[in-house]
Parts: sequence; C-alpha cells; structure tokens
Amino acid sequence: MFSNKSFYSRFGSSISQLKEIELLKTQYNFKITNILIHQENKVFYDHSSLSIFINKILTLDILKHVTTINLGGGWDNLFLKKQIAKFITYLKIPSKYSIFIEPGSVIVRTTGILKAKVIDQEINGKFRNVVLNTSQFNDSSWYVPRIIASNSIKNSPKMKTFIYGNTCYENDCFGYIDDSPLSIGNTVFLYPVGAYYFTTHRELHGIKFPREYFL
Repeated sequence: MFSNKSFYSRFGSSISQLKEIELLKTQYNFKITNILIHQENKVFYDHSSLSIFINKILTLDILKHVTTINLGGGWDNLFLKKQIAKFITYLKIPSKYSIFIEPGSVIVRTTGILKAKVIDQEINGKFRNVVLNTSQFNDSSWYVPRIIASNSIKNSPKMKTFIYGNTCYENDCFGYIDDSPLSIGNTVFLYPVGAYYFTTHRELHGIKFPREYFL
C-alpha cells in the first residue's frame, strides 16, 4: 500500500484505488476498520514520507471508521539500530489509533548462522579471492549475510579478500574483507541467515541448500 519512492505499491490499494472503493461503500454497506501498510526494509529516514502518506489516507472518508493500523514488517534495519520506537513516534499517528507491527523477520532472522569452508583461493597481486563450499546466489535471492567469525590461519598474509560462492555465476559473491588472512581450509561463520533465507533459495547446478541443524 506504500512505497517510499512513489506512494505506490503493487500490493493492496493505492490512494486513487481507495477513492474508487469509496464509491462502492453505499451500495455494499461496508466499512473499513483496519488497514495494513505494506512497506519492505524500512530505514529511519523513511519516517517523513510514510508519515505524510498515512496521515493523508486517514483523511479519506472511507477510512473514517479505522481504529487499527498495522505497519507490517521490514523492521530489521531499525531493530539493529534500536530505532523502532523512535521511527513509530516520528510517524505522528494520532493516539486514537491502535498500532501493530509484524516483527517476525526481526525475531527469526537473527537466530540463524551459516557455517562454511574455504575450498579454493587465488592471490592476485594485493588481493585474494577465496571460494566457499556454499553459494550466496543459491542460498538466498533476498539478502547477503556477513562473515562474523573465522578460524583464519595466523601466518597467512593479510590482504583484501573477496569471498565468492561455489557456482559459475560471476556475481556469486558474499562481499570482501580488508586485511584478512582468510585462506583455503579456513572455516567461516556468516550471519544472519534466519527468516526468508531458505524460502528464497535456488539450486543452480543442482547444489542443495546447506544442511540445517537445530540447537
């Protein structure tokens, strides 16, 4: 119902569509008491445009019976920066409305850790390319986890290291680390890989999703 770029999302109803629905309320005798604002991957500076959008639609006659506003999901960035409460406050939604959020991704995404191993490496001048025994391209089409720990060999030279997945896709990449001793045989741990990681995976070359363990 909302996009921070254009006040429009292909999900739900746009402002113009709400006005069209308003023409039907007399004929079908219905009223809207709850609305869901669909917006993905919220960041703090979104609050200004989202506030304008919400307070604009609340002036529509068809929404005069609304008592509950569900702000949906996409809170991961704000959660990590401890900005959820501040973000909601800055929306300036009148206190007469009950506000709900959907924090499922926030809760589940941070529960998963991916363990992988460096299976190949190439040193090219001042940087190193390493390949893991898993694939970022395959594992998730939505987001890239970060390497949070490794058992790097201490006597391995430190240099800028690019971490790639084990497919032939050129952009199958987890990113890079500056001044890293990461090299072949090392184990790495990537995080977070909880919510939406498995459900957004694919299997290029028939490579299966990493085995899951529950602790």
